[in-house]
Amino acid sequence: MILFMEKGYTNTTTQDIVDKVNISRGLLYYHFKNKEDILYCLVEQYSDKLLKDIHIIVYDEDKTAIEKNQIIYRCHNYIFGKYFSRGYSTTKKQLTLKKNQYMIDKLSHKAC
Repeated sequence: MILFMEKGYTNTTTQDIVDKVNISRGLLYYHFKNKEDILYCLVEQYSDKLLKDIHIIVYDEDKTAIEKNQIIYRCHNYIFGKYFSRGYSTTKKQLTLKKNQYMIDKLSHKAC
């Protein structure tokens, strides 16, 4: 995820990923079809964990609504501040690119 955030989706190559995680290209393609598949899996992994954590917080009967909001706010700031602030402007531009629309559509359909 860090590579995508630092370099942007379109500027990150599969070679960058292979080099970063120190695996062979064959192993990468054994597990993933392409770069889009890698990003999709990363977003899905982060989203699933975040949603599970929020679900636990929301249904915690020992906390007040204010405490729950504060915890969710801190989690949101931690996750989005840590992973997304560095590449936010680059990512925002790439989300608007026509050539990346298919990935946005794929992620949107998964969330629905």
